[in-house]
Amino acid sequence: MSKDTGFDARDIEWNNKGYNKDVEWDKSKNQPNALQKENMCGSIMGFISGLQEISVQENLLDNSIDKNLFTLSKTVCALKVGMSLGIASSITILFHILFCYLFSFEFMINFFANNQLVGMVVKYLPAIITIAVAIYISNLSKYAVGDYTAKALKTFFMGKLTSTFGVGFVIFALFVYLEKLLSYISFNSATIYAKNMFYSDINTIYYTTIMLILISSFLPFLFYGLRKILFSSSEKIKYEEY
Repeated sequence: MSKDTGFDARDIEWNNKGYNKDVEWDKSKNQPNALQKENMCGSIMGFISGLQEISVQENLLDNSIDKNLFTLSKTVCALKVGMSLGIASSITILFHILFCYLFSFEFMINFFANNQLVGMVVKYLPAIITIAVAIYISNLSKYAVGDYTAKALKTFFMGKLTSTFGVGFVIFALFVYLEKLLSYISFNSATIYAKNMFYSDINTIYYTTIMLILISSFLPFLFYGLRKILFSSSEKIKYEEY
């Protein structure tokens, strides 16, 4: 049984298939702190590791693990982990706006004048990272192979969606007061030039930011909805053939 993941591998169906109980569960009976840790929400990587472990079990079972085993405490844990990931991954969207402003300075434009392709890659690096993280998280849909893992992953995605939209609201508020904010820091020719260049491309920056928020929020659900098409290979069939 994986600790600090929000998952519990002690399902009756798995044991009835003839597999041994997890040794750590037997040990935890004699370790008071182990049960306490089990009730705590773990890290994002811990959640993903637990999801992978349960998906292997569901792949080998004839029927899915009962989704009701994903209890209320596990639901809250998955929401918390998803919200933490949403906040962390949304920081790159804020960096996208910051990088666009930095590349509005004349010295940055001149620095990459001879290699504009590299300059574009560096400028949009936060946007690239945002999309890459969204694709990686979306790819976790391949582990939703049964009722239990599907419920766990959908809850996790919902938490991420909630926090991403929360950060998105802050970003939209930032755009409302952005011109006023930049006016305060535009105290010399360099910053005034950067402000003018930034606002000459403000529509592109605004709509790019919206697209990043939408991709980060809804791409995981798109993969989740199309998981049976995108991840059609059956590990259970491969295992039985082996």
